[in-house]
Amino acid sequence: MRFGARGGVAVTLAAVATAGACGGGNGNESGGPDAAGAPDVGATSSQMEAGSGPGPGSGSDATTSGSDGGGAPQEAGVGGGADAGTSSGDGGGTTGGSDAGYVPDAPGADANFGPATTWVYNLVSPTDFMTLSGFLAGTGSGDLTGITQDFYKVYGDDYDFIYLFAEVTGQADVSVIVRWDGTSGVGLPAMNDMSYGSPARLKSVISFGTLLNGTVYEVGPTLHETLHHWSMYLDSSFGFDTASGHWGYGSANGLHGGFDSSSVVCRDNGQKPTGSPPACPLTSSKRMNIRLAPFSPCCVADIKPYSPIELYLMGLVPASQVQPLWVMDNENYDGPVTSDAGTGNIVAMDYDVASFHVVTIDDIIAKEGMRPAATQTDFRGAFVLVTQTAATSVQMERYARWARRFSGEEVDPTTGVMSFTAATGGRATMTTRLK
Repeated sequence: MRFGARGGVAVTLAAVATAGACGGGNGNESGGPDAAGAPDVGATSSQMEAGSGPGPGSGSDATTSGSDGGGAPQEAGVGGGADAGTSSGDGGGTTGGSDAGYVPDAPGADANFGPATTWVYNLVSPTDFMTLSGFLAGTGSGDLTGITQDFYKVYGDDYDFIYLFAEVTGQADVSVIVRWDGTSGVGLPAMNDMSYGSPARLKSVISFGTLLNGTVYEVGPTLHETLHHWSMYLDSSFGFDTASGHWGYGSANGLHGGFDSSSVVCRDNGQKPTGSPPACPLTSSKRMNIRLAPFSPCCVADIKPYSPIELYLMGLVPASQVQPLWVMDNENYDGPVTSDAGTGNIVAMDYDVASFHVVTIDDIIAKEGMRPAATQTDFRGAFVLVTQTAATSVQMERYARWARRFSGEEVDPTTGVMSFTAATGGRATMTTRLK
């Protein structure tokens, strides 16, 4: 995961190490710390083997500068079928996706647009494909503005989030903030990058490389990357993993990682930590041996709701709903606890730590200011498949299905995939029909 803004805005944060946590697929199935020293959030053996689709690892930061956006896309007809109106060539495009079971838009920011008939736009441009592939790999210029400008030659400024997809192997999932109004409480300065082609509305551009071990995945982590518009940018003095935009060894237990404080037990006596800050019996080396449930599976798939602190940063719950967060100090990972030798499923993780410290919502407000209630809770996202030649009907339907599930207009209980609305507890919506 890389994130930040272009144009010199001082919000770019340090990158997670290659094979870091944001993509989830760091290859570490122990459930322990990843290559960057942060906990491996969700890479348990059972999840990896079940094909829940962890995204690949991450690379350098997202500070970017110009690139050639390629030829202008041809005007795309609105297609009702999966492969409607396919065209090819540099800058060509098509829209597609099944419209079975159409549900009208939720009221809110887009209630006046009327029904739409497509779920995914195929931007056909070898130039844009190479730009996106290089961006995901961390080897190109990192400038996505040519791609989004090509998108806006076909569509209006009607989208809060643009999701770019390329079927490339071993890439990262990347969020880039385009616009933030300066609202207090989250640790972000105001920014407004017009170079992406959106004069007013676009908030973030999110990119996915969707091949994992030669197989295309379609289960996220869309929720995780979308959350990077609001999280996690709190001051590093709290002890969270601000440099990578995640909770690190904090007990947020959300879609940006962290652990569940209610699962922590003292290994030496089998009891819960006591006191404030919470403490266990000390060893001869003046440290505490603890055991806890595996860190939050934040980055492998859209299978978990946002936690209270994440909902607060999104402006969807008041400060009173955020419980104090525990943060490990000077932690050492002692290894996983598996259910049995046959499956290797991780059921717990052992650490020894110097201590815990507690971060309250009052601490966060004192440092960052109060996060006011969100003024927008109905969002619209555009799913854009970037290819060198025209996508097949199978490809178009794959990303249309992803878009429908993310918006909640298709539910498949066999996958466990959650929609944006479900992840927010019904407090916000995400429409993914193209206009």
